[in-house]
Amino acid sequence: MKGRQLLNFWREGEGSAPDQPTIFEWLSVHFIKTHFAAILGKPVTNSWTPIEQKSFFEERNEPVFRIEMDKQEWEKALGVLTHLGLRQAAVTSPLKGEAFYSCKEKTEKAEILRSVNTMFYNQERRCWVGHNTDFVGFKSLTEDILSKQAIVLWGGGGTLNMLKKVFPQSYCFSASRGEVREEDQARWQKDMQPEVLIWAAPRNENLKWPFPEWKPKLVVDLNYTDDSAGREYALSLNAEYRSGLKMFRVQAQHQREFWENQE
Repeated sequence: MKGRQLLNFWREGEGSAPDQPTIFEWLSVHFIKTHFAAILGKPVTNSWTPIEQKSFFEERNEPVFRIEMDKQEWEKALGVLTHLGLRQAAVTSPLKGEAFYSCKEKTEKAEILRSVNTMFYNQERRCWVGHNTDFVGFKSLTEDILSKQAIVLWGGGGTLNMLKKVFPQSYCFSASRGEVREEDQARWQKDMQPEVLIWAAPRNENLKWPFPEWKPKLVVDLNYTDDSAGREYALSLNAEYRSGLKMFRVQAQHQREFWENQE
Protein backbone atom coordinates (compact mmCIF):
# COMPACT_ATOMS: atom_id res chain seq x y z
CA MET A 1 0.00 0.00 0.00
CA LYS A 2 3.04 2.31 -0.14
CA GLY A 3 2.02 5.49 -1.92
CA ARG A 4 -1.64 4.52 -1.84
CA GLN A 5 -2.51 5.60 1.72
CA LEU A 6 -1.83 8.77 3.72
CA LEU A 7 -0.47 7.18 6.89
CA ASN A 8 2.22 4.49 6.70
CA PHE A 9 4.28 2.44 9.15
CA TRP A 10 7.29 0.18 9.25
CA ARG A 11 8.30 -2.27 11.96
CA GLU A 12 11.38 -2.85 14.10
CA GLY A 13 12.35 -6.46 14.75
CA GLU A 14 10.33 -9.64 14.45
CA GLY A 15 7.90 -8.97 17.29
CA SER A 16 6.77 -5.48 16.35
CA ALA A 17 3.69 -5.16 14.07
CA PRO A 18 4.47 -8.18 11.87
CA ASP A 19 1.93 -7.06 9.24
CA GLN A 20 4.07 -3.98 8.48
CA PRO A 21 7.26 -3.88 6.35
CA THR A 22 10.76 -3.38 7.66
CA ILE A 23 12.48 -0.18 6.63
CA PHE A 24 14.57 -2.19 4.16
CA GLU A 25 11.43 -3.62 2.56
CA TRP A 26 9.91 -0.13 2.54
CA LEU A 27 12.89 1.38 0.75
CA SER A 28 13.04 -1.52 -1.72
CA VAL A 29 9.61 -0.71 -3.18
CA HIS A 30 8.89 2.39 -5.26
CA PHE A 31 5.83 4.56 -4.74
CA ILE A 32 2.46 4.22 -6.47
CA LYS A 33 2.29 0.57 -7.42
CA THR A 34 -1.02 -0.70 -8.69
CA HIS A 35 -0.05 -4.32 -9.44
CA PHE A 36 2.38 -6.71 -7.77
CA ALA A 37 3.61 -10.31 -7.81
CA ALA A 38 4.22 -12.65 -4.89
CA ILE A 39 5.40 -16.02 -3.65
CA LEU A 40 2.58 -17.62 -1.64
CA GLY A 41 2.98 -20.47 0.83
CA LYS A 42 4.26 -21.47 4.23
CA PRO A 43 7.08 -21.02 4.97
CA VAL A 44 8.27 -18.43 2.42
CA THR A 45 10.76 -16.51 4.58
CA ASN A 46 13.78 -18.08 2.86
CA SER A 47 12.30 -18.24 -0.65
CA TRP A 48 14.58 -16.99 -3.41
CA THR A 49 11.67 -16.16 -5.72
CA PRO A 50 11.71 -12.38 -5.04
CA ILE A 51 15.42 -12.24 -5.93
CA GLU A 52 15.17 -14.64 -8.88
CA GLN A 53 12.20 -12.84 -10.44
CA LYS A 54 13.16 -9.27 -9.46
CA SER A 55 14.55 -8.19 -12.85
CA PHE A 56 11.61 -9.69 -14.74
CA PHE A 57 9.06 -7.77 -12.69
CA GLU A 58 11.08 -4.56 -12.51
CA GLU A 59 10.64 -4.32 -16.28
CA ARG A 60 6.89 -4.35 -15.60
CA ASN A 61 7.18 -1.86 -12.74
CA GLU A 62 5.95 -4.45 -10.23
CA PRO A 63 7.45 -5.48 -6.88
CA VAL A 64 7.61 -9.11 -5.73
CA PHE A 65 6.57 -9.93 -2.15
CA ARG A 66 6.80 -12.93 0.16
CA ILE A 67 3.31 -13.58 1.52
CA GLU A 68 2.92 -16.35 4.08
CA MET A 69 -0.42 -18.12 4.43
CA ASP A 70 -1.78 -21.56 5.24
CA LYS A 71 -4.54 -23.67 3.71
CA GLN A 72 -7.23 -22.27 5.99
CA GLU A 73 -6.43 -18.71 4.89
CA TRP A 74 -6.05 -19.44 1.19
CA GLU A 75 -9.51 -18.76 -0.24
CA LYS A 76 -10.17 -15.46 1.54
CA ALA A 77 -6.57 -14.29 1.27
CA LEU A 78 -6.45 -14.85 -2.49
CA GLY A 79 -9.60 -12.79 -2.92
CA VAL A 80 -8.17 -9.92 -0.86
CA LEU A 81 -4.82 -10.02 -2.66
CA THR A 82 -6.52 -10.02 -6.06
CA HIS A 83 -8.48 -6.94 -5.01
CA LEU A 84 -5.27 -5.24 -3.83
CA GLY A 85 -3.55 -5.89 -7.17
CA LEU A 86 -1.91 -9.33 -7.17
CA ARG A 87 -1.48 -10.34 -10.81
CA GLN A 88 1.24 -13.04 -10.87
CA ALA A 89 1.94 -15.59 -8.18
CA ALA A 90 4.39 -18.40 -7.55
CA VAL A 91 2.89 -20.98 -5.20
CA THR A 92 4.83 -23.25 -2.88
CA SER A 93 3.86 -25.90 -0.33
CA PRO A 94 1.37 -26.53 1.08
CA LEU A 95 -0.89 -24.56 -1.29
CA LYS A 96 -0.39 -26.09 -4.73
CA GLY A 97 -3.57 -28.16 -4.49
CA GLU A 98 -5.59 -25.15 -3.32
CA ALA A 99 -4.16 -23.10 -6.18
CA PHE A 100 -5.26 -25.78 -8.65
CA TYR A 101 -8.88 -25.54 -7.55
CA SER A 102 -8.83 -21.72 -7.44
CA CYS A 103 -7.83 -21.42 -11.10
CA LYS A 104 -10.80 -21.46 -13.46
CA GLU A 105 -8.44 -21.95 -16.38
CA LYS A 106 -5.49 -24.35 -16.31
CA THR A 107 -2.82 -25.51 -18.72
CA GLU A 108 -2.66 -29.13 -19.83
CA LYS A 109 0.35 -29.79 -17.59
CA ALA A 110 -1.47 -28.44 -14.54
CA GLU A 111 -4.53 -30.57 -15.35
CA ILE A 112 -2.41 -33.72 -15.65
CA LEU A 113 -0.59 -33.12 -12.37
CA ARG A 114 -3.59 -31.56 -10.60
CA SER A 115 -1.17 -29.09 -9.06
CA VAL A 116 -0.47 -25.40 -9.74
CA ASN A 117 2.69 -23.55 -8.77
CA THR A 118 2.35 -20.62 -11.21
CA MET A 119 -0.65 -18.28 -11.50
CA PHE A 120 -1.64 -15.32 -13.65
CA TYR A 121 -4.72 -13.15 -13.17
CA ASN A 122 -6.56 -12.47 -16.44
CA GLN A 123 -8.24 -9.12 -15.94
CA GLU A 124 -10.46 -9.36 -18.99
CA ARG A 125 -11.97 -12.70 -17.98
CA ARG A 126 -11.60 -11.96 -14.25
CA CYS A 127 -10.15 -15.32 -13.42
CA TRP A 128 -6.88 -16.97 -12.41
CA VAL A 129 -4.98 -19.08 -14.95
CA GLY A 130 -2.86 -21.89 -13.50
CA HIS A 131 0.25 -23.66 -14.75
CA ASN A 132 2.82 -26.13 -13.35
CA THR A 133 6.56 -25.71 -13.94
CA ASP A 134 7.68 -28.17 -11.24
CA PHE A 135 7.67 -31.07 -13.69
CA VAL A 136 10.22 -29.63 -16.11
CA GLY A 137 12.41 -28.44 -13.23
CA PHE A 138 12.38 -31.83 -11.51
CA LYS A 139 13.13 -33.64 -14.78
CA SER A 140 16.23 -31.50 -15.27
CA LEU A 141 17.38 -32.26 -11.71
CA THR A 142 17.00 -36.04 -12.01
CA GLU A 143 17.65 -36.74 -15.70
CA ASP A 144 20.59 -39.08 -14.92
CA ILE A 145 18.72 -41.24 -12.38
CA LEU A 146 17.79 -44.63 -13.82
CA SER A 147 14.23 -45.91 -13.60
CA LYS A 148 15.47 -49.32 -12.44
CA GLN A 149 16.99 -47.88 -9.27
CA ALA A 150 15.16 -48.31 -5.94
CA ILE A 151 13.72 -44.86 -5.23
CA VAL A 152 11.90 -43.58 -2.15
CA LEU A 153 9.96 -40.29 -2.10
CA TRP A 154 10.09 -38.81 1.41
CA GLY A 155 7.22 -36.34 1.72
CA GLY A 156 5.74 -34.72 -1.35
CA GLY A 157 2.61 -32.79 -0.49
CA GLY A 158 1.44 -30.87 -3.56
CA THR A 159 4.33 -32.21 -5.65
CA LEU A 160 3.55 -35.90 -5.13
CA ASN A 161 1.67 -36.41 -8.42
CA MET A 162 4.51 -34.75 -10.30
CA LEU A 163 7.14 -36.91 -8.60
CA LYS A 164 5.17 -40.05 -9.41
CA LYS A 165 4.85 -39.03 -13.07
CA VAL A 166 8.64 -38.91 -13.34
CA PHE A 167 9.32 -42.02 -11.23
CA PRO A 168 6.18 -44.23 -11.26
CA GLN A 169 8.18 -47.15 -9.82
CA SER A 170 9.12 -45.18 -6.68
CA TYR A 171 7.73 -45.77 -3.18
CA CYS A 172 5.99 -42.87 -1.44
CA PHE A 173 6.41 -42.26 2.29
CA SER A 174 4.62 -39.75 4.48
CA ALA A 175 7.21 -37.53 6.18
CA SER A 176 4.79 -36.66 8.98
CA ARG A 177 3.95 -40.31 9.83
CA GLY A 178 7.18 -41.99 8.75
CA GLU A 179 5.18 -44.71 6.98
CA VAL A 180 4.72 -45.90 3.43
CA ARG A 181 1.63 -44.35 1.86
CA GLU A 182 -1.44 -46.49 1.36
CA GLU A 183 -1.12 -46.69 -2.43
CA ASP A 184 2.32 -48.33 -2.16
CA GLN A 185 1.80 -50.59 0.85
CA ALA A 186 1.14 -53.69 -1.26
CA ARG A 187 4.43 -53.27 -3.17
CA TRP A 188 6.68 -52.26 -0.30
CA GLN A 189 8.74 -54.84 1.57
CA LYS A 190 10.35 -53.93 4.88
CA ASP A 191 13.77 -55.28 3.92
CA MET A 192 14.02 -53.02 0.85
CA GLN A 193 16.95 -50.62 0.71
CA PRO A 194 16.50 -47.40 -1.30
CA GLU A 195 19.43 -46.44 -3.52
CA VAL A 196 18.03 -42.95 -4.07
CA LEU A 197 15.98 -40.92 -1.59
CA ILE A 198 14.12 -37.87 -2.92
CA TRP A 199 13.56 -35.42 -0.08
CA ALA A 200 10.35 -33.39 -0.49
CA ALA A 201 9.55 -32.46 3.11
CA PRO A 202 9.85 -29.15 4.97
CA ARG A 203 11.58 -28.89 8.32
CA ASN A 204 8.83 -28.69 10.95
CA GLU A 205 7.77 -30.18 14.30
CA ASN A 206 5.90 -33.05 12.61
CA LEU A 207 8.85 -34.23 10.54
CA LYS A 208 9.84 -37.89 10.89
CA TRP A 209 13.28 -39.03 9.77
CA PRO A 210 13.81 -42.00 7.44
CA PHE A 211 14.59 -45.38 9.00
CA PRO A 212 18.13 -45.55 10.44
CA GLU A 213 18.88 -48.83 8.60
CA TRP A 214 18.48 -47.12 5.22
CA LYS A 215 21.72 -46.13 3.52
CA PRO A 216 20.83 -44.42 0.22
CA LYS A 217 23.82 -43.48 -1.92
CA LEU A 218 22.13 -40.33 -3.24
CA VAL A 219 19.80 -37.81 -1.59
CA VAL A 220 18.00 -35.50 -4.03
CA ASP A 221 16.55 -32.52 -2.20
CA LEU A 222 13.70 -30.47 -3.63
CA ASN A 223 14.71 -27.72 -1.18
CA TYR A 224 17.66 -25.46 -1.93
CA THR A 225 18.38 -23.66 1.35
CA ASP A 226 21.40 -24.46 3.52
CA ASP A 227 19.22 -25.34 6.53
CA SER A 228 17.21 -27.97 4.64
CA ALA A 229 16.52 -31.15 6.62
CA GLY A 230 17.34 -33.09 3.44
CA ARG A 231 20.87 -31.69 3.49
CA GLU A 232 21.21 -32.63 7.16
CA TYR A 233 20.03 -36.17 6.41
CA ALA A 234 22.52 -36.61 3.56
CA LEU A 235 25.38 -35.33 5.73
CA SER A 236 24.46 -37.75 8.52
CA LEU A 237 24.88 -40.65 6.06
CA ASN A 238 27.86 -39.20 4.20
CA ALA A 239 25.74 -39.72 1.07
CA GLU A 240 25.99 -37.82 -2.19
CA TYR A 241 23.77 -34.75 -1.94
CA ARG A 242 22.00 -32.91 -4.75
CA SER A 243 20.38 -29.57 -3.96
CA GLY A 244 17.10 -28.48 -5.56
CA LEU A 245 18.70 -25.25 -6.79
CA LYS A 246 18.85 -26.41 -10.41
CA MET A 247 15.19 -27.41 -10.27
CA PHE A 248 14.30 -24.02 -8.81
CA ARG A 249 16.10 -22.06 -11.50
CA VAL A 250 14.79 -24.13 -14.40
CA GLN A 251 11.19 -23.94 -13.20
CA ALA A 252 11.60 -20.20 -12.51
CA GLN A 253 12.64 -19.64 -16.12
CA HIS A 254 9.53 -21.47 -17.30
CA GLN A 255 7.44 -19.36 -14.93
CA ARG A 256 8.73 -16.22 -16.62
CA GLU A 257 7.91 -17.66 -20.03
CA PHE A 258 4.38 -18.49 -18.90
CA TRP A 259 3.76 -15.01 -17.41
CA GLU A 260 5.19 -13.34 -20.50
CA ASN A 261 2.96 -15.35 -22.84
CA GLN A 262 -0.13 -14.42 -20.82
CA GLU A 263 0.41 -10.69 -21.19
